[in-house]
Amino acid sequence: MRVHYASSISLTLRTLTPDRTDFDPVLFGQGVAEDAQAEGRPLDEAFDNVLTPSAQKLFADDRFRREPDARPVYVLRDGEYIFIDPSLRPALGAVRRLQDRPEKERREFVLNPRKVLKEVLGEEVAEKIALDELFVETEQFSSRVAGVDVWRTPVLPWIAPISKNSWLPERFGLRVGDDYFEIPAENVAAVIEKVAQAAEGGQSSASVEGLLKPVAPDAPPAPDKLPVNDQLIQCSASAP
Repeated sequence: MRVHYASSISLTLRTLTPDRTDFDPVLFGQGVAEDAQAEGRPLDEAFDNVLTPSAQKLFADDRFRREPDARPVYVLRDGEYIFIDPSLRPALGAVRRLQDRPEKERREFVLNPRKVLKEVLGEEVAEKIALDELFVETEQFSSRVAGVDVWRTPVLPWIAPISKNSWLPERFGLRVGDDYFEIPAENVAAVIEKVAQAAEGGQSSASVEGLLKPVAPDAPPAPDKLPVNDQLIQCSASAP
């Protein structure tokens, strides 16, 4: 008989696109995060996992998703079990429920897992189980989540007319977040092509280096890349 003892948790991102977020739990033993820190290395979801890669896949794909809440013990194969520390069960159960929540809530969770877990569990439970110590972030999770916010940045078109009484566009550009950038007329076709190529290739950003310019001398410098999301694709389609 083989028993794996799990006392802390992280997330691994199964799917992370501008429109879809799916995640699974990764289980760790007691003191693993501290050991990794003492060794001067980041926590690794594969190396430090209490499960082998094949056992992790079986757990995440099947055993964990079978029930709407966390179980005290999971049976992997004959003679192989995962024992969930009682303090970990509330957090693990919250992760399971969040897997079935709408996309907006799943995205918010991966962006700020501790904050969302505290909201789901309540401050009293979170403090009782020492949530800040139970939930740990791996190198893989942190690096993938770092690129999520760029997809959330609003990208909207703007047009400045020649005069108050004219609808003919004088300047065309994009608002990226709170900043405005102009696309010179001679660069519009190139920007559209860059966006289309990035979208077709499934890339998260389009390279537009040198194609945009600030609207004023004291404005922020123009970005070299634009997030490829539905807003940007629609903007490029509506460009003059």
